[in-house]
Amino acid sequence: MLAVIFGAVGMRKAAQLPGRLHHGRGLAGVLTGAAGIVLGIAFVVLVVVAADEVDINTDPVDGVCNEDRFFEDPDC
Repeated sequence: MLAVIFGAVGMRKAAQLPGRLHHGRGLAGVLTGAAGIVLGIAFVVLVVVAADEVDINTDPVDGVCNEDRFFEDPDC
């Protein structure tokens, strides 16, 4: 997020410079910042989907539910 902001500020300041050497300055910050945001969102979605697919069996080995384990295994 900060890369996008600072890249935009850099592009604005570079546009105020005289000459032709300012073209594209700050663009890398904007592009990499935007790519970072998109990849970050994709990673969060991937983690949420993967966590939903995981099936953890917390049933006791002997099959007997112990009421003292209620907070460890609410299905028991």
